[in-house]
Amino acid sequence: MAQFFPGLSRCILCKQLIDDAPVTFPAFIPKGHSLWKYQDASFHTPCFDGWEHRARAS
Repeated sequence: MAQFFPGLSRCILCKQLIDDAPVTFPAFIPKGHSLWKYQDASFHTPCFDGWEHRARAS
């Protein structure tokens, strides 16, 4: 599971600090996969909801 620290962790998509409950993913994507850089990451909920790869990652 991604480590999340309120006010210190940044959204992988917009790079802004996350103060509230994020969407997080564990490390489950194999290296070399097109979504690999997003594993073990935190997202703002609105950023994740509007992300073009949301359906593939959910």
